[in-house]
Amino acid sequence: MSVILFLIPISLSLSVLFVVLCLRSIRAGQFDDLESPRWRMLFDSEEPPIAAPLKKTGPRPALIKEISHD
Repeated sequence: MSVILFLIPISLSLSVLFVVLCLRSIRAGQFDDLESPRWRMLFDSEEPPIAAPLKKTGPRPALIKEISHD
């Protein structure tokens, strides 16, 4: 029975925390535009990303050594 006295304040504090976080995200404008994200995935971006050039480090060392049979 004493466990319930421990769990009730924890659950109330978590619920208050989630309400505060939800109100904070609403005020920050997180949920202002609900339509464009679902349509944005259908269109290609204007410019493709430019890949960084690869660095040449020289020849790679052999990964597998040859086994000599005499």
